[in-house]
Amino acid sequence: MATRVFCHNYPNNLYIDVLYTIRNVRSRYKIIELGHYPQNVKYTQKSSRSVIQYQIPDGYIVKTEAASKTVHCETKYIPVLYTIKWKEGQAEYSISSERSASGVVNAFLKRIDRENSRLSGIHVFGFDIEILHQAQTGKLSIEKNIIIDKRKRPLNEVQSVSQQNKRFALFGRDAHNKIKQLILQHQMLSESGDPVRLHNMELEYERCMKSICGICGAQVNF
Repeated sequence: MATRVFCHNYPNNLYIDVLYTIRNVRSRYKIIELGHYPQNVKYTQKSSRSVIQYQIPDGYIVKTEAASKTVHCETKYIPVLYTIKWKEGQAEYSISSERSASGVVNAFLKRIDRENSRLSGIHVFGFDIEILHQAQTGKLSIEKNIIIDKRKRPLNEVQSVSQQNKRFALFGRDAHNKIKQLILQHQMLSESGDPVRLHNMELEYERCMKSICGICGAQVNF
């Protein structure tokens, strides 16, 4: 299954942008209903040992695009009913399946004469979006203010050069993850569709320039 990178400010913004890292294909979700995990939660089907199984929420609704059509993907437990709704002109259609997300996606593609298309049911429904899983399990913490890690001493109190370099390396890794999301969010892409690359980042400390790339190597290059 293709690797996907998610860019979002959920739950402050209901839209989640997705980039398929292999093909540079982009998609977007609008979270209409987050849903919840019931006590007898079901999982997506496991087609092979390497496939990850995702929990399926009840009362979940997202708006996205599949096969060039805007669709609403819904789940409802009876035990699990997967539904896709879409429009063609003024007409509205829907199709459901109790088998699996992939089952209803395949039925949808057959209905619109796109049987040769191959779409992942997990991807179309967005079951792999980690931030939604955190929200559905109640583990999502909304940080409105900057939280200072008081376990760390201020840099000017760290005397060891190796410990200072370790601090810069940890900072570089965090900065790498933040900047990578910003690059995707602002669509900083080359003509070939590849994200721009950060090759160097320097910090000034005690009148000396610290190269983050020099300290943590490939961690900052992406």
